[in-house]
Amino acid sequence: MRKYVARFLGVMLLVALLNVSEALAAGQAELSVSSGSGAAGEQVEILVSISGNTGMMSGKVSLEWDRDALELVRVERDGYLFANGLGEDNPAEGLSNFISTTAQSQDGVLYKAVFAIKDTAAAGNYPITCSSGTKLGKQIGEAGSSTEYMNLSFVDGAITVTSHEHVWDNGVVTKKATAEEKGIITYTCLTGGETKEEEFALVYEEPVITEGTVDEADQEKLNSVAVTGFEEAEGIVYLDITLTGSADNKQSFEELNENTMPEEGIKVVIPYPEGTSAAEYDFVILHLLKNGTVETFIPENITEGANGLEITVRSASPFAVKYKKAKETEEMSSPETSAEETTAMPSSEAETTPSEASAQETTASETKASQPSQDSPQNVTGGAAKTGDTGMASLWGCVGALCMGGFLFLRKKLKV
Repeated sequence: MRKYVARFLGVMLLVALLNVSEALAAGQAELSVSSGSGAAGEQVEILVSISGNTGMMSGKVSLEWDRDALELVRVERDGYLFANGLGEDNPAEGLSNFISTTAQSQDGVLYKAVFAIKDTAAAGNYPITCSSGTKLGKQIGEAGSSTEYMNLSFVDGAITVTSHEHVWDNGVVTKKATAEEKGIITYTCLTGGETKEEEFALVYEEPVITEGTVDEADQEKLNSVAVTGFEEAEGIVYLDITLTGSADNKQSFEELNENTMPEEGIKVVIPYPEGTSAAEYDFVILHLLKNGTVETFIPENITEGANGLEITVRSASPFAVKYKKAKETEEMSSPETSAEETTAMPSSEAETTPSEASAQETTASETKASQPSQDSPQNVTGGAAKTGDTGMASLWGCVGALCMGGFLFLRKKLKV
């Protein structure tokens, strides 16, 4: 008996549950999110709609999406059900709020959500869902003392990111570069209309050096500047140096000005004047500034390289290069060294016997005593013989040797 009673109660419970489910389904509203597609850089419109609306006076819809690939740009209410009420939207959080004084029971689109597909988004499907925080309801009871929320079901949407190969135009310079800040060039995709920006730096051309273009007035100003050690320069060369750069990504080149000249200046290599070299000449460079003053580059400020004279300038205007023979080179070309010349006695006369050596010593002492002292004016010479006087020194050496030989010969004869 108990077995049949239990079966009966189970059947009755099942029937009750089925009736409750049908009742809930009958009063359930559906909130759906549409789908769309686009390429990276494009915008896609998504519609949030309701069906089975049992009446709403307030509530909020909260959307979720992949924020690395998509960005909710704005929410549009005009022409949709949410336009019939008040409420603020917060696209960054995906929230849209609705408040009305009367119940809205129509089915249709609540609002439009506009998403932007980021440039870094990979191709694929990105779901758009309603979060658990979504609620729509109406006020009930006396003076709307309580809120009755709808029984909602959700249908998710998605944005499909398609592959799109951009074809960019040549770009438009929207900001010129300066010495301090980079410029900006904006490119537009020819197939999708997307835009992108790139930075670029100011581009400098190689300095242009020309000779023979400086006018006489500027030549006189440059030549009138006195530089220590170059009062009698061997030569001077006048030059014009032009410095140019591009502030519009190489679309055009113009002479540098105060906005485009780098603070550290620009290095310029001036070729050596014809017939000169770093090894044999000294150089000084004069620079006539635009305010009329002259900037002087002394040798210590000039780098003598293989290709010329390197200096750093911060403006372009007439230049002059003065040059002269280096001091070391002048000394090498006219040496003033001195040396004493000595003449050796012939070997036949230098060899003597012991008795002859004694006689020579006696004769030498007698001769020394008979000669005037070195302090006597008649014995002072003009100095040591210089290199190149070897003919005169050799002559006197031979005369002295002959005199000494004759003296020794007479000495021996007298002794005999």
